[in-house]
Amino acid sequence: MPGPDSAAAASPTAGRSGPGAWRVAVDLLVLAAIEGVWTWPLVARLSAGIPGAPGDNLSFLWNFWWMRKALATPGLHVFSTDYLFHPLSVDLALNTNTALNAWIGATLLAPFSIVTALNVTILAGLVLAAFGAYGLAVEVTGSRAGALAAGVLFGTSPYLAAHLAGHFNLTAAWVLPWFALAFVRAIGRGSRAAAAGAGLCLIATAYTDYYYLVFAAAFALLYLVASWQAVGVRVEPRAPTRATMRSGRLLAILLAIVLAAIAVVAVTGGGVWRVGRLAISMQQTFNLREIAWLLAVAWLLTRWRVRIRVALPPPGVLRRDLAACAIVAAIALAGLVPLAAHAWTIWRHGDYATQAYSWKSAPSGIDLVSLVAGNPSHPLYGRLVRHLYRRLGLDRVEGVGWLGLVPMVLAWIGWRRWSGRGAASRWGLVFVAFLIWALGPFLRVGGVNTGLVLPETLLRFVPIAANARIPGRAMVMVYLALAVLVAMGVASLRGWWRRPPAAALLAAIVFFGYLQLPLTIYQPDRPAIYTRLADLPEHGALLELPFGLADGFGARGRFDRRALYYQTLHERPIAGGFIARLSPRVLDAYARLPVLGPLWKLSAGAPVAPADLPAGRAALDALAREGFAFVVLDRAEAPPALVRYVDTLPLTPIMKDGEQELYGIAPATGNGR
Repeated sequence: MPGPDSAAAASPTAGRSGPGAWRVAVDLLVLAAIEGVWTWPLVARLSAGIPGAPGDNLSFLWNFWWMRKALATPGLHVFSTDYLFHPLSVDLALNTNTALNAWIGATLLAPFSIVTALNVTILAGLVLAAFGAYGLAVEVTGSRAGALAAGVLFGTSPYLAAHLAGHFNLTAAWVLPWFALAFVRAIGRGSRAAAAGAGLCLIATAYTDYYYLVFAAAFALLYLVASWQAVGVRVEPRAPTRATMRSGRLLAILLAIVLAAIAVVAVTGGGVWRVGRLAISMQQTFNLREIAWLLAVAWLLTRWRVRIRVALPPPGVLRRDLAACAIVAAIALAGLVPLAAHAWTIWRHGDYATQAYSWKSAPSGIDLVSLVAGNPSHPLYGRLVRHLYRRLGLDRVEGVGWLGLVPMVLAWIGWRRWSGRGAASRWGLVFVAFLIWALGPFLRVGGVNTGLVLPETLLRFVPIAANARIPGRAMVMVYLALAVLVAMGVASLRGWWRRPPAAALLAAIVFFGYLQLPLTIYQPDRPAIYTRLADLPEHGALLELPFGLADGFGARGRFDRRALYYQTLHERPIAGGFIARLSPRVLDAYARLPVLGPLWKLSAGAPVAPADLPAGRAALDALAREGFAFVVLDRAEAPPALVRYVDTLPLTPIMKDGEQELYGIAPATGNGR
């Protein structure tokens, strides 16, 4: 194989300059048009609503509002707020704040509504994602036709389709191909300008999504290892010896016993056996399946030997690449100072929150079936795929893995015809590594956990990477690697397939395979109570009942995400709220608040002792001291005990709209706005 410093010479397109500027401009317009069709009717309803049903999508709309509010109001900060979880203050550094998009929405798109600004950044991000994959494919292959196919594939992938329902941080996947493009140039050409560009891309990634920052760093490491050919793995038959033969026979017997035990438990339901004081329970087969896999691997090692070679590249290549990486890291770290400072404050104060789980209960990855089941969003056959997903218990959002038949064939052609060249091995490694990552901690097939432990299990012990807890999201890098491999396959075609009509046909076939149903557009309403609340002259926070405290791990109490949008109408602090990571300190403090604590419990339907419920004027005075001036009661949603308690309070009625009632807390002597 060629050395790590001969990547350009190894490519069959070496020396080609790629498409000219005007062709690139035309291709950009084509990709933009494709994204407009793929996301229809979003482009026609930019100001009318946002993609998805009420839920996570409203959290990202709130981000846009808060960025505008914080930048325009002295004393407010982008990365902290007391407008949620009032009267406490929460840090937003670990929230999915999409700070870069929200900042664009508050500055460049300031003349537009937050709904329009959010939609424009979604569409622009998808176009940039497709165009970034296009540019990356041009860099690797020099093929315009291959680049078009790559752009269409990545920009309309089922992964992006699944997350368009509301995970707008994940639809901003444009940061990944642009970082990859800059990093590839920095390593392959020794370009300092490209290294600086990669550093800037990492900054943009950090202010877009945490997962993508982890994936970008992992990609850089994998690409370096593959470029240096630093690690080689060879599997060869092991010469039989008496010891290996005996070990093999013993392991085979043990494996047969375990498999028989699995069959017995599966058929009979198992039971509990006692041997003296020892109780042996076998009512589940999970542990037995794990043992079976370990025995099978041990048996294979008695037959085959795995040799791993580790070597460094030539000193000149090592110095060049490490210098480029140093530039990338220095620029990225400089841009991450604000986020790092907030993260350090969170850690120092003990406010860091993460999900607690054992290795058996860790979030699962994609199911192998999803790789071949088809596109669940396809308008023609997607209904059948979605039915299969429901039958097998597969996640339509975090578990989508459909790659497509035509893309896989083209990728296989690219792999075969570029075999032995640097680009094929690099992008093949990226594809395989991230696919294994996406499979999660255990291999799942048809909704069944096979018990085979996968490498992703170890990531929970790796700092920083452990926070990227949903393994299925690594599929975004699988699609990016697939796009490059497809570009290699298209670039390898001969004859008529090299002509422009053939390129358009291949791109159309990829696009057809990744078609999705027309987007569901949620049009937020404007309840009269909240518009009236915005016009009231009194300052003070709003207590909506019922209310809850929610984060990415679940909700305590009852919190309706629409309250985030309604806050953009009345612009007052509210009790409760949602952020991605909620500090345990906030939960404990809320539970101890004299009025809000019991109201929180009543909102959840939990019993509260009468002695813990302040009566009459005392309750309102306590709320006023916390800065609350208004109460909205939703009688249709509130538990009966909560309604009965609120009816005992001497609130001042202001207006009624259906089942919602707006009250004032008088006198409003608190410190709220």
